[in-house]
This record gives sequence, C-alpha cells and structure tokens, in this order.
Amino acid sequence: MKWDSTDLKVGMLVFGGLLLGAASFVWIGKRWGRDVAPLYTDVADVQGIGAESPVFLNGFNVGRVTQVRPRVGENGQLLFRVRMDVVWRLEDKAPMPLYDGLRARVVPPALDIGRGTIVLEPAIAPVTFLVPGAVIPSVQQGGTTNRMQLVVDSVGRDMRLAITQIETLVRSLAVTVSAATATMKAANGVLATVSQDVPAIMGSVRANLASADSLMKSLHTVTPATVATLDSVRALLGDSRIAIARASSFLDSNEPRLSSTLANLDQASAVLNNLLKEVSRRPLKALTGVKPPAVPAASRAATGTAQASKVGRP
Repeated sequence: MKWDSTDLKVGMLVFGGLLLGAASFVWIGKRWGRDVAPLYTDVADVQGIGAESPVFLNGFNVGRVTQVRPRVGENGQLLFRVRMDVVWRLEDKAPMPLYDGLRARVVPPALDIGRGTIVLEPAIAPVTFLVPGAVIPSVQQGGTTNRMQLVVDSVGRDMRLAITQIETLVRSLAVTVSAATATMKAANGVLATVSQDVPAIMGSVRANLASADSLMKSLHTVTPATVATLDSVRALLGDSRIAIARASSFLDSNEPRLSSTLANLDQASAVLNNLLKEVSRRPLKALTGVKPPAVPAASRAATGTAQASKVGRP
C-alpha cells in the first residue's frame, strides 16, 4: 500500500491538533485548579440547593455548588454537607477576601420553586484567610411558603388572644351590669320608702303651722311690740309656707335632695314650736328673746350631710 503525501500531511495536522488540545487541557486544568478551591458547609435543610447552584459574595458570582452529600451529625441529626467550588484569586492575582468568620447563608428559591442559592456573608472582623477545604458555618432562612405559614400562625395566635381578652372583658361587663342593676333596684326601694313617708311628714308640718297660725291670731290683744313680733313671726310662717310649697315642688322634681329639705323643715318647725310655746307661756319673752332649742344629733347629722352634698354637687 502506497502512502500519499496528502495523507501524511493530514495525519500530521490531526496529530498536532491532538497535542495542542491535550496541552491546552492540562494548562487550563492547572490554572483552574490553582484559582478554584472547595469550601464546605453543613445545612439541616437543602431548600433547593443542588449541583450547579450559584454561590455569591457581595452579589458577585464566585463559584458554584458541586456536591450535596447527606451525613449524620454529632447529635444524630441528619445534615447535608455542601461542597462549594469557589474562586480564590481574582484576575489580577489578588486573593479573594475569604476570611475566618465567613458564613454561608442558604437562600431558598421564591415560592419554593426553582433552585436555591448560597450567599457568602463576609466576616465582621477579618483577621486571617481561610484555607481551601475549610468548613464554614451556615445560616438558613425559611422559604416563602414557610414564612407565610409563620405569618398566618402568628396572626391566628394574636386573634385567639384578642378573642380571649374580649370574652374576659364581656364577662367583666356582665358582672358590672348585674351589680349596677342591683344597686338601681336598691335605690328605687329607698326612694319608694321615702316617697311613702314624706306625705305624712309634710302633713304633720302643715298641722303644726296651722296650730301656730291659730295661736298667732289669739295673741292680737298683747302689747304693740308683741304684735310687731307676732307679725314678724307671721311673715316667717308665710315664708315657711312658701318654703313648704317649694319643698313639695322640689320633692316632685328631685327626690335625692329631699333629706336636706326635710332636715331644714324639721329644724324650723322645732324653732317655731319652741317660740310659740315660750311666748304663749310668758308673753314677755317676745321682748326679751327666747333661747333656741337644742338641735338633735340626727338633725345635725342630716344637715351636715346635706351641706356636704351641696358642696360636692357641681
């Protein structure tokens, strides 16, 4: 078999291309191996992390995930060892700022659909560089679905607490309303009792005033000074009648103030009865004066209470 020169040239060209490809592959492999090295981290939930998941540092793509291997941790928990091939040198041969304290944050995909990413968080106080093959701590954040579930659970818990507080408030209001109802019933009973006793008291006062009026008519024959005194007493009686009329109107319009009016009327009636008794017994006392009777303790207490209620009333 004869060899053609063209076949020899083609063979030499193919052989040279194979040598060039092999050299390029070796050179690229050495360069890639020199600039790229692995980092490892352990996660409890892969959250969509798998081979070819990107790795970012300050938003710049510095590598990719090449392997996710499950293993059992020291406490018997299932963990996943994630291998990240990271570029260790920049194009200008400067070392990548991968310091001790670097953390790998696992970012799940949006709506738990697609592939997750790993974001390298720089160390707060960089001191020493990491070595290839180092294991760095990981930080995981819940996926969108998990976060929504947490929000729903939190809102539901807050609503249950609010409903419980509202129920407690309603029960407190029910107890308050029951107490107020009982108080109103007791007050109505007291007012009914006072309303029944007031007409008898007013009738007695009117009878005493009528007796005093008849006595004043029988004393017209005494001296002019006594007559003047009696006229003053009659005017006082007229004022007392007006006061009684006002007291009756006041009783109809405002029963809670009845106690003070009754106390004043009782005291005025006692003074008038004492005056009439002393003048009828000794007419000269109309000129010399009559010592007022002692006010009973109950009347003083009622008057003091009435004055205190007037002072406290706006």
